[in-house]
Amino acid sequence: MLALLPRAVLGWLGQHDHDAAGVAAEAGLSHLGWEDPDERVPRAAVDAMWNAAVRATGDGALGLRIAQALPPNSAGAMQVVALAAPTLEVGMGHICRYWGLINDAVEVRAESRPGRWSLIQRSKNGVHLARPWLDLTAIVLIDAALKALARPERPLEVVFPYPRDGASREIEAALSAPVRYDGPHLELAFRPEVAKSPLKTANPALHEVVAAHAEAAISRLLRERERGDAAAGEALVLEVRAAVRARLEAQDTGLPDVADAVGLSARTLQRRLAEAGTSLREVVDEARRQQALAELARDDASITEVAFLLGFSEASAFDRAFRRWTGQSPAEWKRAHR
Repeated sequence: MLALLPRAVLGWLGQHDHDAAGVAAEAGLSHLGWEDPDERVPRAAVDAMWNAAVRATGDGALGLRIAQALPPNSAGAMQVVALAAPTLEVGMGHICRYWGLINDAVEVRAESRPGRWSLIQRSKNGVHLARPWLDLTAIVLIDAALKALARPERPLEVVFPYPRDGASREIEAALSAPVRYDGPHLELAFRPEVAKSPLKTANPALHEVVAAHAEAAISRLLRERERGDAAAGEALVLEVRAAVRARLEAQDTGLPDVADAVGLSARTLQRRLAEAGTSLREVVDEARRQQALAELARDDASITEVAFLLGFSEASAFDRAFRRWTGQSPAEWKRAHR
């Protein structure tokens, strides 16, 4: 899953004078960084983190505390596109489609049955998520849905896949909805007609832009999973090479520009290229070499013009790079290949 939630939990623990470092170490998350927005961690480590955090705080309603502390749109593009949708049904459909962007350990789907329309979350391996994780999910989704609805509404029922305990009364008060326990999965149920209700947060222009972004992100995630890490790395290198070639003449082959072109953060692009055994500098260097050979093969090519085209500030810098690539000066290479 996306490292966003573990970071939020560990950050909250630290802010409230709990042993965040100890919890991270117990869960095997001591390595967790804070800069990479696309970093992902194993579901088992997140479950372990929640369980360790509950022991460290002694708070059975920890999921509620974290849910209340999360900033707006903390789930990223998935949450933004859901709230910008025209109706609750469309918005929840986006939640189902793009949930894998933040957590692919579970599946989320909408179900219509007589007298109720529900959003259901099931664990893919048959083992329920840690209790605070389920509490947080229910609270955040219901709070976002109810605040977005144009007309006041209350859920028919919330079903949790765990027994009622000492922390349940506080969770029930936060949900403001009837709650049932020991269910087969997490379920948020509404009246059927609520599905068609318009959202007061609807924004057609924003919806179109963010939906396209979210669709590209989930498609890329699914492709990477299908191809495997090695194949995904090779595909990324090819994609970066194409982006670099397209930007050579405009000389915008810097890390932020190329990362934006392939839909990744700069830090994630660096990490994934390193995992594939290369770097952006090497990709740019190879693209320049290939472009230089192609340009100099033309009879009317000027060495100075080619140097400028490839982004070299002066001909001498191009000469040094070309000698490194071929063992010859541009003029020597051009004479030999005329």
